[in-house]
Amino acid sequence: MEEVFELTNVPVADLGHDFGPDATGHATSCKQNYENDRAKDNTGKGYEKALYVVGFKYKVIASFIFVDRSSDHVSPYFERLLRETAGRYGRLDLVGGDAVYLSRHNCDLVAVLGVVSRFYPKKGTALRQKGSAAWRKMFEDLVSDPQKWLEDYYKRSNVEGCFSTLKRDNPLPLRKRLDDRKE
Repeated sequence: MEEVFELTNVPVADLGHDFGPDATGHATSCKQNYENDRAKDNTGKGYEKALYVVGFKYKVIASFIFVDRSSDHVSPYFERLLRETAGRYGRLDLVGGDAVYLSRHNCDLVAVLGVVSRFYPKKGTALRQKGSAAWRKMFEDLVSDPQKWLEDYYKRSNVEGCFSTLKRDNPLPLRKRLDDRKE
């Protein structure tokens, strides 16, 4: 299966250059409904959480990982997925993610690859770079040309489109009981 996954990325390896990380939950029971569970703040139970990096242009999954159930945060998994994506694609131009991925460390990881980062700022985010020139550059770009910055950032809505397609084409829940088999 891993070889099949690798082969799905080959046709667009030289064409897609903009990517975004995001996480989603895959139901483990037919009785699960994320919208209802979200209202009840019961979203952790009955779902397997997975983190994906998706190409903005073709909506092809570039890399993914199942997140440990005990982990509330997905940001620590970002480095591994970014490196896998950079290994599969010859050139990366832009990486955009929501505020969950906003950190100086993640901005630096993206900058080391020579890629532009677009992570949505949280309320109260300061411009102080604290050793991260990539952090300051990202926010200077936002201040100097907010329309262009937001245009780049909102390309990440294609990640949600990928999830919608994935879940619509595979509506059945994960039926395996053991964690290894679910993955």
